Amino acid sequence: ANEKAFWHWGDQGDSKAWITADLIHKNAIVYFANSENGLSITREILADGIGGNHQGADWLAYDRYNSPARKLLKSILAEGAQTSMKTYLIKVSSDKNQQLTEAQINTLGYQLMGLKKYDDAIIVFAQNTSDYPNSSNAWDSYAEAFMNKGDKELAIRYYEKTLELNPASKNAADMLKKLKQ
Repeated sequence: ANEKAFWHWGDQGDSKAWITADLIHKNAIVYFANSENGLSITREILADGIGGNHQGADWLAYDRYNSPARKLLKSILAEGAQTSMKTYLIKVSSDKNQQLTEAQINTLGYQLMGLKKYDDAIIVFAQNTSDYPNSSNAWDSYAEAFMNKGDKELAIRYYEKTLELNPASKNAADMLKKLKQ
């Protein structure tokens, strides 16, 4: 392929930025978004604006605006996690390709915590511990949700589970020390 391009992105949490320049055809795209989901439309903007393949967008691998994880988040925000997770589990039981990865579920839980929807986050993190019971990271996130909700007893229980699975978890050890004071 006769391609010569560069790209860069910026991620400041609630704002995002992207630049791609095709040096051979002298085309470029620069955009800024004031949304934590601003890079979810990068592929569409690039396809419409300059076409071609874009290794940067592939490498960055941001979830698309219509990805299963984003659809689940929208559903949770509209209907609550209890209802949405039941629907999600029905989809997964009939099509394993619908199952989100541990990282996707974890991200979803943290998005909910960022919105202070701790009960919904707890339901999502509980699903992650069910789907990935040997992941210390899943249990650590579950513990953090309980800590943020103010349930010290369950936070301690799940940070202890994190340490059982990963004795080297500095975060779990530090949080247990803090919670037990």
